[in-house]
Amino acid sequence: MNKLQRTALALAATTAALTAAVAPAAASPGPGVLSATGCHGTTCIYVNGSGLRVNYAVVTNKKGSTVGRGMISSNWDGRTHTGPRLKKGQSWRFDYNRIMNNGNKVCGSIEGIDVACVTIHR
Repeated sequence: MNKLQRTALALAATTAALTAAVAPAAASPGPGVLSATGCHGTTCIYVNGSGLRVNYAVVTNKKGSTVGRGMISSNWDGRTHTGPRLKKGQSWRFDYNRIMNNGNKVCGSIEGIDVACVTIHR
């Protein structure tokens, strides 16, 4: 197992633990399931999927200096999905279950502050 695979497994385990407080527990990734994580400031976004298929996205209030509603958006549909208020360490999950276009972005924020994004690739 290389460093990238170990890091991906650690991120998946951490995200699953954080998500449990606000959203139902997610099944562990199976073969062929890829994911991506991006952080900016106090916000992190985790996107679960494979290729252009996005299963779900999780936004996490990493440090909690801003308490507010979790928001997840993408330029695939141009919509912003608003979740519950998130305190320090809390997460919220939005299920996409969609095939997006190569280059689309999925972003997360807490009340629009410190927007973190990942880009969807084949």
